[in-house]
Amino acid sequence: MDTERVKVLLVDDDEDDYVLTRDWLAAAQGTTFDLDWVSSYDEAIAAIAQCQHDIYLLDYRFMIAMV
Repeated sequence: MDTERVKVLLVDDDEDDYVLTRDWLAAAQGTTFDLDWVSSYDEAIAAIAQCQHDIYLLDYRFMIAMV
């Protein structure tokens, strides 16, 4: 049986949050998540502009601090 593949972009300045998110997504059954991670506002804008991800996970506190 084929599993669904979902491309995810995580925008977070905390590497611990990246590791937790990676492990959490890896444990999901029935779907394979391809996780990309950026840790800066400029990287996030560039990655989002490419429209290559199905889901964007944004650290709310990090994004508010950048605005």
